[in-house]
Amino acid sequence: MPIDSVEIKLERKGVDISPDYNIILRGDGTVLYEGINNVAIKGNVESKISKDDFISILSDFKKHGFFSYNDRYPVINSDGRPYNILSISIPSDGNEKSKSVVFYHNDNNAPSGLKEISDKIDRVVNSSRWIDDTKDFEKQVDSVIKDTDYKPKSISYKPKINIPVKIVALFVIAIVIVGSISFLFMSGFFTNDNSSNDDAIDYDPIYYNFPDISSFEKGEEVNLNYILGNVTHNNQTRIKSNIYVKKNGDILKNYYDEFNSNESRSLYNLNFSFTIDDSWDEGSYQIYFDINDEIADNNIIKTLDFNVTRVSPKILVLTTASNIRKYKDYDVKTFFDASDPVFVYLEYTGINTTNNNILSDIFLEINVTSDNKVYYSNTTYKTIVKNNTHAWWFMTNESWPVDKIYSVEIDLLDRNTGLSVSDITYFYIE
Repeated sequence: MPIDSVEIKLERKGVDISPDYNIILRGDGTVLYEGINNVAIKGNVESKISKDDFISILSDFKKHGFFSYNDRYPVINSDGRPYNILSISIPSDGNEKSKSVVFYHNDNNAPSGLKEISDKIDRVVNSSRWIDDTKDFEKQVDSVIKDTDYKPKSISYKPKINIPVKIVALFVIAIVIVGSISFLFMSGFFTNDNSSNDDAIDYDPIYYNFPDISSFEKGEEVNLNYILGNVTHNNQTRIKSNIYVKKNGDILKNYYDEFNSNESRSLYNLNFSFTIDDSWDEGSYQIYFDINDEIADNNIIKTLDFNVTRVSPKILVLTTASNIRKYKDYDVKTFFDASDPVFVYLEYTGINTTNNNILSDIFLEINVTSDNKVYYSNTTYKTIVKNNTHAWWFMTNESWPVDKIYSVEIDLLDRNTGLSVSDITYFYIE
């Protein structure tokens, strides 16, 4: 697989005054910029980056597990909000492996890798020179000014105002009278009680960002965040929150939070997390929110349902290395010379280990290819698994073409359960 055939695309979909532009990167270092709206340069510009920079960006897709991401990370109230599309296309054995992910740039619920990769693309290609040249313009102006003897004059302007003293006095007295009457009304002097206008308003809580959850596997961490609006009454806030995680009515987790404030706040934010361990059975669970606004004497109750499922097979780490000394002790390497040894390190989960006195029966296969040609292939069986890891090494030689990307494809099969998992990584021969 030649590196020139790999393509990466970043689309910044701006609205209003936000920049709207596209960047395409190709394996030969070509950069194609398209300015659409709210940018310094509209239209098409072609540029170049080094092959090392391209490989570095490509490696980040692997490092962050890009192909495991959802296709879309939606947000609440997305209308009129800028969003991004990050895509990659990698030919593999005559087939194209591609993926696109839609996400909102400042969405904390989206994987951080999406922001890191997209920001790195902007940084490596120096897209700011096309998007916003204001800083460069300011530098040019500063340079011109420094080369001249120009010194701005300080001008003091004092307007002359001729207003009769009697008019000024009457105006001041009117302000004092109006202010005094307003104060008496606000303090409740002309009412039968001392309740404030804020408390008289019908309480209408506004919810933001209650999570949309569905299912989790054992070992996963569940992160919950909700924001409650309209919590301040006369600059007073008293909120009590109880969160319960239940299964069949039994409480498994409980979280209590109490918040008091004498400052004006429009929102109340709470974060809560828990980990699903091996003691959790598969099945349906419920998260029960009981939020009490004590000042308004309002109870807000909300429930969320989710499922706990068995752990599906996953490859946690798949990388090429220069050396593997022992479990979790290896030197990552993606660039090799011809005749170098290439080590492949693998960590996985969800594939059976020795259990109930039944030996594991795991089948593993590795294939190293480029341009539809197989350069290395091997299979092995494992009956005793200690660390859920495996490692191979193989020698390249002078017959392996240089300036090529090689794909390393891994297939695992647990023959006891029928579960299988595959993954792919890449290295480059210089």
